[in-house]
Amino acid sequence: MPMEVHYQEGVGYLIVTVCGQWELGTAKREMEALRDEANKRGHTRILVDVREMSPQQSDLTRYYTGEYIAEILPYPFRVTAIDTPEFINRFVENVAVNRGAFFAAFSQEKDAIAWLMKGISSGEADQ
Repeated sequence: MPMEVHYQEGVGYLIVTVCGQWELGTAKREMEALRDEANKRGHTRILVDVREMSPQQSDLTRYYTGEYIAEILPYPFRVTAIDTPEFINRFVENVAVNRGAFFAAFSQEKDAIAWLMKGISSGEADQ
């Protein structure tokens, strides 16, 4: 199944739901589209739900994914991913953070949203 991406508004953040097959070239294009959509909607905080995606094929793919996240979504972007616990090994997160990204992965949506909105009071959420 090819990669499908859907966008919706959260309160102060963009929600991106991704499903289908993970392929690095397609994923890079979708990350660029995600950034463009966030800019268009005026968001710097992004929640990416990848629970319906096939797992990334290798650690090399994970490495390049983390590297590209840092390149394409630098400060002021703050990005979190939600995945199933068995697929979270912190490798993508560590690569992205080590290159300057504000990125974290979680298995619980409430934890992801709390991290995403950290430092913003209810009246200050970006549009």
